Amino acid sequence: IPIELREKKKLEKENMLLLKDFDKLNEQNKVLKNKINKGKYEIKTIENFKMESFILPYIVDEKKTFLNKKTGYLGLYKYKLFVFFTSGKIIYFDKKNFNSKNFEFKQIKNDLINSNYFNNKIKWTGVRDILIDEEDIYISITDEKKTDCYSTSILHSKINFNFMKFEKIFKDNECVHNNKYIKGFKYFNGYQTGGRIVKKNNFLYLTIGDYNDWQKPQNIKSIIGKVIEINLENKNFRVVSLGHRNPQGLQNIENEENYLILTEHGPKGGDEINIIDIKKINNYGWPLASYGDHYDKFPLNHFTNKYAPLKK
Repeated sequence: IPIELREKKKLEKENMLLLKDFDKLNEQNKVLKNKINKGKYEIKTIENFKMESFILPYIVDEKKTFLNKKTGYLGLYKYKLFVFFTSGKIIYFDKKNFNSKNFEFKQIKNDLINSNYFNNKIKWTGVRDILIDEEDIYISITDEKKTDCYSTSILHSKINFNFMKFEKIFKDNECVHNNKYIKGFKYFNGYQTGGRIVKKNNFLYLTIGDYNDWQKPQNIKSIIGKVIEINLENKNFRVVSLGHRNPQGLQNIENEENYLILTEHGPKGGDEINIIDIKKINNYGWPLASYGDHYDKFPLNHFTNKYAPLKK
């Protein structure tokens, strides 16, 4: 048995090294494919809808592959389409490209990738949404406010095709530590960030996820698990809605001055669509109440029953 155990340990170590090599080769392969296919035009018809697409150049650095993130956010400025990749890379191109079938993009230099707001080596960090409002661009990001401690913030820049310098306009030092544990079980989740931005009159509304910290969404003094209203004149903010898990959709309702519609990723089977009355402080229950259930990986114990009983 001791010989078998030593052999098992040796094989596990070799397998770990092979997996690292595989990941490295896989990332290099993605870089090469993106370089080859950059600008490739495709057209498909799906249920009578004509779908046109170009392959976007998301590569930031061929060697530092952790900087290369495919996901991105789209914004329209006059006749130009902006793409903000999660990494912080910004490109734009003319809508007429779709008519000419010729993809030509230009990259805008900025201070996001080299900033200390987020660590691109971590997959879930980076840009979370963008909002273009005339000459202003607002972006939400995962913000490492202290070492290994995260929340969601808003940055602002004027549109500048040469260089965009961003400044933080929503400042709050609260964050959730990446080392949160419940009796040995790590329950921090950096994918539950929220980050959706909308503008109504002279206010921005920002969704902030709970980062899977069950103790903060019901605390009215906390910004975690909330919808926040930010006054663009004086940068003051207030909570307009609490009890949220991962609210990633937010939209104005036409002809409704006081309401927003919000979509939220809940637990297993517990996604939600909610109407937010911005003149009140709304409470949508998480993690005390949900029509969903905990995922199987979560331990059901005294802590869970106290903070996240998920009463229906």
